[in-house]
Amino acid sequence: MSPQLRYGLIGGVICSISYLSILHSSLGKMVNPLVNSNFLLVLGCLLVVLIFALLKVKKLSGALDFGTALKVGLAVTIVTGVILSFSCFMYLHWINPSWFAMQKVYWVSNHAKIPPRPTAWQASLFVMIVNNIPGSVLSLILALILKSRSK
Repeated sequence: MSPQLRYGLIGGVICSISYLSILHSSLGKMVNPLVNSNFLLVLGCLLVVLIFALLKVKKLSGALDFGTALKVGLAVTIVTGVILSFSCFMYLHWINPSWFAMQKVYWVSNHAKIPPRPTAWQASLFVMIVNNIPGSVLSLILALILKSRSK
């Protein structure tokens, strides 16, 4: 198994566990866990997994150029995003399909503006996009750092 896939799977599991714990713990609170500050925990997990993946590839190949580092980072980010998106869909569609309804009750009771209710597919797609865009930027930054260190 390639290091990109291995670390993508590890990152997907770690990020999914942290995201689902945030999603579940936000029940009855006036937050939108699809885009709140707790999502930084997921990006922090992704950053750690990206660093470990790049170090493992560098250890295996002896040297790591910009192109290889970027490919490894993007591959890990995409695999992690797909797993995170699927786990979000499973949670919102099968495990706790009433999550949006419970949040709506809380928002109404606190006179908050109610956001439009997305479907489980829309929410999971949004989670994947929100994970992959910063993850791609992190991959680019790490590849540039490794490129500058190799000179």
